[in-house]
Amino acid sequence: MYFISAVNGLTAWVSTLIGNVYKTTNGGNNWVLQDYSHRNFINHLHFFDVNTGYFVADAVNDTVGFFYTRNGGLNWTRSSKTPVSSSSLFLVENCVNQLDTNFIWICANLGSNIYKFYKLTGGFEAQWQVLDYRQTGIIRNAVFKDSQNGLAADLNKIIITTNGGINWSIRNSNVQSGLVIDILFVPNTNWVVL
Repeated sequence: MYFISAVNGLTAWVSTLIGNVYKTTNGGNNWVLQDYSHRNFINHLHFFDVNTGYFVADAVNDTVGFFYTRNGGLNWTRSSKTPVSSSSLFLVENCVNQLDTNFIWICANLGSNIYKFYKLTGGFEAQWQVLDYRQTGIIRNAVFKDSQNGLAADLNKIIITTNGGINWSIRNSNVQSGLVIDILFVPNTNWVVL
């Protein structure tokens, strides 16, 4: 098992290394395989409620698989709009986040420590916006407090945006080199945890 997304104490989904998705509705006592068309490694799995969720899978025919469901995973739809459509890019594992169904964020690496960010606003079938990160680094995770204000972990520094990811600046901090691997906002506070 690789990713888990729970919406309450009884209902959760997990993904496996070979791309399977399983669902429980009884707190993990039983798990049911949920079928979808392609079986590739899932980079991120998230449910917003008992019906609505999505996952991002490794490329199939040079396009990243973005799948969503509106019926708890009984049926998965592969979006006609792909976030990444080049075999020269690859997703940064665990660098996918969301505020809601109208704001989903993905990091991709072009090689040589050059990154792009992909932002989805307007629902699962909307067009992805491509944003360049014009500095070299090693992006490990990016999170947003709201649609404009975000932070990203660039291995030995924190970078911030105040305009939805269009521009990024380095935030000086006392972080030791190589230690920033994950970053998250604490809900309903101004606290950030590295």
